[in-house]
Amino acid sequence: MISSSTAVAQILNFLFSTIISRLYDPSEFGILSLFGSITALMVVAGTLSYENAIPISENDEESVTIFYLSLAILFAYSITIMLISIFFGRTILSLLKADVLVKYIYLIPISIFLTGLYNILLQWNLRVKDFSSISRTKLSQSIFGNLVKIIFGVLRLGPIGLLVGQIASQGAGTRTLSKSFVRSQKNVNVRLEKSKIFGSAKLYKNFPLFYVPDQLVNAAGLQLPNFFLAALYGNEVLGMYTMANSVVSLPMILIGDSISNVFFSEVASIGKSDPQSVRRLSLNLFKKLFLLSLIPLAIFSLFSPPLFSIIFGKKWYEAGKYAVILSFVSFSRLVFVPISRVYTIYNKQKDQLFLDLFRLISLCIIYAVASNLQMGPYVYVTLNSLVIIIQYVIGFLLAQKIIRKQIELKGHE
Repeated sequence: MISSSTAVAQILNFLFSTIISRLYDPSEFGILSLFGSITALMVVAGTLSYENAIPISENDEESVTIFYLSLAILFAYSITIMLISIFFGRTILSLLKADVLVKYIYLIPISIFLTGLYNILLQWNLRVKDFSSISRTKLSQSIFGNLVKIIFGVLRLGPIGLLVGQIASQGAGTRTLSKSFVRSQKNVNVRLEKSKIFGSAKLYKNFPLFYVPDQLVNAAGLQLPNFFLAALYGNEVLGMYTMANSVVSLPMILIGDSISNVFFSEVASIGKSDPQSVRRLSLNLFKKLFLLSLIPLAIFSLFSPPLFSIIFGKKWYEAGKYAVILSFVSFSRLVFVPISRVYTIYNKQKDQLFLDLFRLISLCIIYAVASNLQMGPYVYVTLNSLVIIIQYVIGFLLAQKIIRKQIELKGHE
């Protein structure tokens, strides 16, 4: 249910983007991309990841305590970010080469709070298995956010339209998800006490101690290239890149994420008892995904520039050139990443962290080289893409090695 609603929401986003792309310039999309990257990086620590403990709590009383703990941390964090924005925001944005966001800086803590609130409510709804509410919010986020962007675009209000639309999308659905929590409170009598709150924080301390750093490294590897692109080539190039990336990522979102979840569910049930079946399943899945992804790869790599010009408008022709490069990244992600879910099954998160660090360090090195050699944007994006593809391939090979090791251990029992 959730996968299908996510797929429909992404299709709606694509359809809406054919209108929105004609109302805003590429440089304005670049500003939106920078704004999204900053909030995506900062929201990782917004709740110290305690909300992830809500679905796995032993009882409803404990889960409610963690809910309020996460909410309190998020509120304090958002207020702190607001104060930092007021006193040091201009300096921080200057260091990130994102001075263009100075006039919109007060929207950042709002975006962080709404995103964090949605994540907390989402985890609660996952706990109570209210999947229909989650599905509805996926659609309402897409529709509401895009309609705001279109209305502001028609009024020619500039980048603020994209940013407010983004925030509206993040906030949409929180009312629907909160109903599930309110209903459940009628059956759960919880007295919030300091001892219980601190006890829950201590019980699930691994989330802030280990999960948050890993997610920060991962988020940095995903978001820093946007800052680097803007710093090297300007917001217009970043806008072209962002549009290209969002389009070529559609197959991964529509196909890869759902398949990845199904594979994870299947492997989670047999992973430790039958690793031989896991290996057989992973290799079979790899072959099928390879064949399945050849079609979108061929379309994007051969026809992207004219297609982008027709679908999004002539000013987006250059985005089609970036789509040609990024299509190989999307292809690799679709083929290699779903199998990498075995890291979680076999408790190999440390290996995943090292892979994320490899990606982050490599991207920083490429940025340093590009800024010194005055590298062109297409060469720069190609090198970035190669690093990401290499990470995916290594991740897949390492996953197979982990599975083989589990087979050997099983054989020795």
